[in-house]
Amino acid sequence: MRAFVLVKTEDPEGVKRFLDELPEVREAHLVYGGYDVVAVVEVPDIKRLGSIVLEELREHFPIKETLTLITLD
Repeated sequence: MRAFVLVKTEDPEGVKRFLDELPEVREAHLVYGGYDVVAVVEVPDIKRLGSIVLEELREHFPIKETLTLITLD
């Protein structure tokens, strides 16, 4: 399963560094616009995706908002 995860945070650089260390994250980018970081994530199931987005990121960083887009292919 592949997803694009968009993140609003007070610490974009820290979030990007953290995401770069996760084996499931294929790419992470700092971006301009409504969000601060965009990551491409490949996980075996929705449970692991939720763990990354809802638990791991939020326990390490001040996350304002996330938007997760799961691909159909």
